[in-house]
Amino acid sequence: MTEALGNATRHAAGFADALAASSALRGDTFIGRLKRRLAQEPDRAAISYCGPDARIQWQSIASFWADVEPVTDAIVIAGGQRERVVVICLATQRKMAIATIATLAAGAIPVLVPPPRLSVNNDITVLHSTIARTKPSVILCESYLAKSLPHDGDAPVALPDARICKTESFTPIRDAFAMQLTSGTTASPRICVWDQKSLLYGIDSGMSAMGLCRDDVCLSWVPFYHDLGLVNNLLLCLANDIPLVVMEAADFVRNPAVWLKGLSASAATLTWGSNFGYALAVEKVALETLEGVSLEKVRGFWSGGERIHRSTIAAFAEKFAPFGVTCSAMHASYGGAENAGGMTFTRLGHKGARHETVDAVRLYDDLVADPVGDNFRGSTSQYVSVGAPHPGLEIRILSELGEPLPDGRIGRIAVRSPSRFLGYLEDTAATSSRFSGEYLMMGDLGYLRYGELFWTGRCDELISVRARKIDPSEFEAPLTNIRGLRRGCFVVFGIDDRRAGTQHPVLVGEFREGAGVSPEAVALACRAAAVKSTGVTFGDVVLVPPGTLLKTTSGKRRHKHYRTVYQVDGFAGLRINARR
Repeated sequence: MTEALGNATRHAAGFADALAASSALRGDTFIGRLKRRLAQEPDRAAISYCGPDARIQWQSIASFWADVEPVTDAIVIAGGQRERVVVICLATQRKMAIATIATLAAGAIPVLVPPPRLSVNNDITVLHSTIARTKPSVILCESYLAKSLPHDGDAPVALPDARICKTESFTPIRDAFAMQLTSGTTASPRICVWDQKSLLYGIDSGMSAMGLCRDDVCLSWVPFYHDLGLVNNLLLCLANDIPLVVMEAADFVRNPAVWLKGLSASAATLTWGSNFGYALAVEKVALETLEGVSLEKVRGFWSGGERIHRSTIAAFAEKFAPFGVTCSAMHASYGGAENAGGMTFTRLGHKGARHETVDAVRLYDDLVADPVGDNFRGSTSQYVSVGAPHPGLEIRILSELGEPLPDGRIGRIAVRSPSRFLGYLEDTAATSSRFSGEYLMMGDLGYLRYGELFWTGRCDELISVRARKIDPSEFEAPLTNIRGLRRGCFVVFGIDDRRAGTQHPVLVGEFREGAGVSPEAVALACRAAAVKSTGVTFGDVVLVPPGTLLKTTSGKRRHKHYRTVYQVDGFAGLRINARR
């Protein structure tokens, strides 16, 4: 493990000055901050769990700690201690929150794994793979999982329907504070390792960039097994004395109105979501169900985790304007599991997230984002700024040769950051590939303008069509309102066409019955929308039944995964429409 993290540790040496300004180097620790809260204001509100009825019942820091202590004791008795891993696989936000803080209080290293969905074999594979690679001393899991996991004895724990399992074949991991699975789509996602100093620096920098203070209240439905939910919500709020309201993601998806009602009931001032979440609220929430709701206190509707569409945030602000939502409250951020706490944040005081319309031909042909006006007659693409780097962090855009690119040129995002990870667990090659000198190489593409970052796509998902580079996210906006295509339930990927010497895009989408259109008509409409927006058509359109296309644990589309499925049999057993 030390060798696997060696390169990253050496690269991090250049950030001594930045880290010296952080309270993390002044003897500060995460658990130390919580204990100070306990000593100074034990009755101050800390956390609330918002259910489907949107009721808010605050729990003080003393009450929350009382829930944590017996779980901490159980972890220690089972063998969880410094440099040892605790794998946490629990079904609710409340149980995950308690288990995570209990693990940190024990001095052990938490890694959260999404609870397996019984119908999805890949999910249980992720859990088994994580256990095999982290070699934990303790596993905290749902009772129904205990019998299927490798361990040397299990017992009840002070969490509903949960068991604590101990293992004898654990491996210590030095310098780690917490670990995080990447939000990939494989059965074996990489495992990011964070140290405490870098994580606290990222938390504090994010808090400063968002202008947060003790008077704020945060509400989030993002799961804690995602770094956005864990770091930017749970750890940031608990460490900095900001009351946190937690919702289950499943409750939000079933009824997004609960999110807005919870914001009103808790007097929240900020919330986190994804473009998918804001689009779902626009589509599903009936205004008449929001009687008495006020969103005027929410000064930050933050969006992150995937490409942000101007049309989505504009539609959200417009629809819920009668309840107090303003465009200036719509904010964006960019981050990743390889850098704790986020990297960029839109500036406070602006009229919301900046956006621009660019010439799509220059974008695809030359990788240049050339802004155009309203009178431009050609094909266009729109991008939303995800903000400027927080203090102490530097972003560059690099060419394929590793050379810095000027504003408006699209390339790979590189970050020089004191809050970056130590490396991938037991993966020296992958860790080394992420670093170029002092820079962390992200797997994303983007460009800079006005000192702000515009995220344009993933490096490994680009579709090459006759020398043009098109990101799958370019098809999201034109396909959003296709009648008969389930909103947000589609993936796009490139398939090699050896005869033509290029790739052709393929769309796989879920067909919505009862829309009054045939599958063939939906496929035709999708092709027309693609041509109109990008100038290229789909080589194939596959329509499948609802529920076929599962997203990642962070809500992202699984383009690469379903590309592999398509290459195997073309979704032959599920395809609804005829093949053209």
